[in-house]
Amino acid sequence: MDWNESDRDTIEPLVKLAEFDELITDAVRQAEGGMDLTDSVSVVMLCRLELGRPLRPTDIMEFSGLTSGGVAKAVSRLEAVGLVTRRYGAFPEDRRGVAISLTPKAEALVRSFARELGIRISETGALVKEKNRLLG
Repeated sequence: MDWNESDRDTIEPLVKLAEFDELITDAVRQAEGGMDLTDSVSVVMLCRLELGRPLRPTDIMEFSGLTSGGVAKAVSRLEAVGLVTRRYGAFPEDRRGVAISLTPKAEALVRSFARELGIRISETGALVKEKNRLLG
């Protein structure tokens, strides 16, 4: 098969994204200390909760692309290992509303993850710039 510049321009961003994903995966493995957070939705959910908590299940559906059942399963999995809690009636305007919050254990995990990723910041920073350029 003959390669042209257009083919190379298409493949290079995929390589960069894969390298970025590997950096994040390595940082999560270092931070999790034996827990199994292999799915990216769990990692993103924990980070989003750290940034703007508590979240409703519908908020998680919006950024994750999961169905309501998928969110319920993901939250249940994180709840089972002590990383999130559900609080019913947490929103005054909606007494049936469920608030998903981080536990102190999860807060420590997210901070540890951020530190581990920070260790790799020079590599990560270059890849983030490249990813933003490619996706922007």
